[in-house]
Amino acid sequence: MKLVKITIIVLCMSLFSPTAAFAHKMLIDAFAQEDETILVEALFPDGSPVKNCKVEIFAEDGRLFKEGTTDEDGRFVLKSEGATGTYKAVVTGTLGHRAEVSFAIEKFEEVAEEAERPSEISPQKMKLSPKEKFPWLEIIAGLGFIFGLSSFILCLKLRSEFKNASTRNR
Repeated sequence: MKLVKITIIVLCMSLFSPTAAFAHKMLIDAFAQEDETILVEALFPDGSPVKNCKVEIFAEDGRLFKEGTTDEDGRFVLKSEGATGTYKAVVTGTLGHRAEVSFAIEKFEEVAEEAERPSEISPQKMKLSPKEKFPWLEIIAGLGFIFGLSSFILCLKLRSEFKNASTRNR
């Protein structure tokens, strides 16, 4: 009976751990735009936006530069107010979701001069795109394996109990 209890506990724990571990991942990107604003975008791996979550922008020295919340599209826009340097954007969601990214703000005149020269795609122009789909197949396969293994162990346990019971009745 103790084995059955342990099997049930392990089964219940395994049901919740794969999705909970995957759910804590968040994709985030931050970059300066030409209109002297900073755009922070936050998405979950399935592409859904991180709505109404806290956004903090920290300066290089660790002090809080700005804070706010994401909108319904998972975006947060703020004025750069002429600031330059390297900053860190931190998005904190519910249930332990948290992501951070570092980004640089340059003087917009310098960015315009660099744009005139032929170069690669500027990191400031790249958009955040979801790269991962939710692993439904892997989760279902894992749960099937766990149920199968638990059933096998339970059958072995019951089989030995039936053998012991049948030898006692003789």
